[in-house]
Amino acid sequence: MNSAHPLATAGIGVVETLGLAVPINDIAHDTRFTIVEWPLRLPETALTAAFLAFVGRYLVESATMANGAQRTSVVAESVLHDLLRAALLQVAPPVMTPAQQSLQLKAAVHDLIEKYHVLQGFDADSIARALHISRRKLYRDLADESDGVAGLIAARRVQSAAALLVEQPMLPLSEVSAAAGFGDGTTMRRHFLTRLGVTPADYRRERV
Repeated sequence: MNSAHPLATAGIGVVETLGLAVPINDIAHDTRFTIVEWPLRLPETALTAAFLAFVGRYLVESATMANGAQRTSVVAESVLHDLLRAALLQVAPPVMTPAQQSLQLKAAVHDLIEKYHVLQGFDADSIARALHISRRKLYRDLADESDGVAGLIAARRVQSAAALLVEQPMLPLSEVSAAAGFGDGTTMRRHFLTRLGVTPADYRRERV
């Protein structure tokens, strides 16, 4: 039994998989769960073992029961759904406060900037798309950052460019600019003057 939302799976043997299809409405009202579109790996606990044993018995009985056993099936489904909720609570993430969610978003933004700031064209829209949020939410959650999203990206690019200027003194400024994620040398020069008070050439000359 499978569906587009296999909420719980358990491996059986080498390649076979047992899937349990449960109507989303049966648990979607429970705020402790976030509905996902991929299987959740249940921990190997006594509760999980009991749940899977019940599932196996339920599937066998459902496949062999006579029409007169429909009432028993309804009761069994209720028990099955209760067991499912209990099993899923083992892997359900803790409910976060809005402040915690904001901190998590900020951490994700900084991580994306660290990884991708050297890509030309990487900007606030790129971050919003990667995190599946709107630009409005992105700007709202980072409103307390003095530089804003664009400023955070630019500051990290300046750091990368500054390191390259010193580590590779023969590298042309145009190549430094491209490697650091700036679109051109003029943009890099502007950000250096704004943030460090010197041009890239002077920054290199003072430190090499």
